[in-house]
Amino acid sequence: MVYITSGDGSVKKFACNTCIKGHRSTKCNHSDRQLFEVRRKGRPVSQCAVCRELRVTKLVHVKCSCKQAHGSSKRSSPAGETSPRPLDLQGMFTEASLFYDPSNSL
Repeated sequence: MVYITSGDGSVKKFACNTCIKGHRSTKCNHSDRQLFEVRRKGRPVSQCAVCRELRVTKLVHVKCSCKQAHGSSKRSSPAGETSPRPLDLQGMFTEASLFYDPSNSL
């Protein structure tokens, strides 16, 4: 495994794709293959730093709704695809259309 220290002092680990897929990234010493960054262990972070701090201080776990406002630490999807978003149904129904009245049937 190759260790590279960035300008901010953080150390990043690199290994070839075959060793990463085979769970042998720490033993990788292939210098003739393309190297990829070894991701951190565990589940990826799903909240930005601001929402994570609010979760700790208020003891409430809520989904991060900041998107890019706080510099979200979410990873992009593998192929750069965006996940499908639910439709915004606000304003599509009037209050009267939410109730069924059988006497007004056609």
